[in-house]
Amino acid sequence: MPNLRTQPRSFFKAPLCADLDQLDADVAFIGVPFDQGSLGRPGARYGPDAIRDAPRAYAYLDPYGRQVEAEGYFDIDAGDDLLRSVTMVDCGNITVLPTEVQASFDKLTQVVKKVVDRGSFPVMVGGDHAITLPAVRAMDRHSPLNIVHFDAHMDYAHEGRWAYARPGARPTRSLNETVASSSLPTASGRWALGQWRTLSLNLKIYMLPSTLT
Repeated sequence: MPNLRTQPRSFFKAPLCADLDQLDADVAFIGVPFDQGSLGRPGARYGPDAIRDAPRAYAYLDPYGRQVEAEGYFDIDAGDDLLRSVTMVDCGNITVLPTEVQASFDKLTQVVKKVVDRGSFPVMVGGDHAITLPAVRAMDRHSPLNIVHFDAHMDYAHEGRWAYARPGARPTRSLNETVASSSLPTASGRWALGQWRTLSLNLKIYMLPSTLT
């Protein structure tokens, strides 16, 4: 192992990709430093870079010092290397425009569309929950979608167009509603895991079908 190594400040120390036209990876990380959908508790905008800087056991670039990328990491429970041969890149952060929520969301939608068109799996790291909407609407050509929602809350509020508490409602409630420049895809099914207080809304805990519109 060398005495000195230069590594990017990126998710899992994955290579950086500054040009989406050159994107060629299985997974593309996208930082979304946005928290303008939060009410009274800002700070989520620091999330993407904080996660990049957080110490972690797995490093995409040469984890075992053998000068090999995408080796994965050994998981004791699985008894095998996970993420082996799964290529990754960090595409940087969305350039959020303060107070320009719609313009910032349009940027995210365009980026996610481009990533998907390049054949990569987009992983958005926020940021508050409001970033769900522009990410989901980028999947319009794949509609209807199945949504798996891990959260203690349903995010099913009806008020506040860009609120962080509303993204769970929009894909399942809006069949023809337009958000900014694109229509949201519909959801054929929604699985909600880890949530509470769902009984007061007369919704199933594990699955929220689109018929609840």
